[in-house]
Amino acid sequence: MSRKKIKELKFCDECRDEYELSMLCRSYLRLQRGRISFELTLQHIRPETETYEILDYYYRSIHDDEKGLLDRIKPVIERQPLWKWCSVTDGLGYVAALTFHSFIRTHVHVPICPSCGIDVRTPKLLCPRCGRRAMVSRRIEIDTAGKTRSYFGLFPGAELKAGKRGRFSPLAKGRTLGVIVLGIMRARKGKGDSYYRSLLDAKKFFYANNSEYAPALKDPTLCPRYEPCLKKYQRKAEREEREPKKPTCKAHIDNLAKRWIGGILVSHATQLIREGRGLDTSNFKSHRSYIRPKALEDDTPDPDVLEQIRTGYVQKYWKK
Repeated sequence: MSRKKIKELKFCDECRDEYELSMLCRSYLRLQRGRISFELTLQHIRPETETYEILDYYYRSIHDDEKGLLDRIKPVIERQPLWKWCSVTDGLGYVAALTFHSFIRTHVHVPICPSCGIDVRTPKLLCPRCGRRAMVSRRIEIDTAGKTRSYFGLFPGAELKAGKRGRFSPLAKGRTLGVIVLGIMRARKGKGDSYYRSLLDAKKFFYANNSEYAPALKDPTLCPRYEPCLKKYQRKAEREEREPKKPTCKAHIDNLAKRWIGGILVSHATQLIREGRGLDTSNFKSHRSYIRPKALEDDTPDPDVLEQIRTGYVQKYWKK
């Protein structure tokens, strides 16, 4: 099957611009990873050597290319509906905006096997069951917060396992938790964003005081995930040939809260992208404990919403 036919199955005229924007943004992330890789390599090379000189030259070259590409992308990002939200949220900026655009789509097309009727996600569009080539595709609207969080790996048990295909993008998950959420927390000289840091702190309060994990802060053995965590600590200790550390539920609670706020952020980004394109967003707003996106620079969450998060009322309608 020709590349043109494959593209026709995976994309339509409506989503072509959206897809090409995501490819532009992902190209910046690839360039950034290359620069970071060179930077880490230089830390292991002795300065004032020929090897260091060669690597340092290309590191600086990639760094200049990275800054140049970002300068070219900035005007494109500023024309997107998502930019207004990023510009009023402390900790979000151009890189956060292009990260969201790299992985968020308003809809996708999945090729289908004409015989088995199952989704075909192989590179050559060959059905894994009967071997026939997909000839048509079905359109899937990304019209719920759950679909976006699923692709970003922001759901319980999201981890890669050997021999099994991942259900999410590890890069999208890593960028969200390791860059975007940290940016929200460290903004305003460590005070955090006025809106999302308040939501995060409320969620931490819930986990520490009103959740099933609360007793584990005093006795880690009472944690519902104590055994899996203990085995993970033991495996890491075996690899590093040392004694295993004791599981700490405080770190577990912090990670749960960060994953939750990461899900809120990607949900808001998806909602705003869909609104900017005139698409339906009723599913995002239909939650009984709906949390709206930040609207103004000094915006703060509704006190009733914060109380619902602290007490666990919102837990009934949002995944952990």
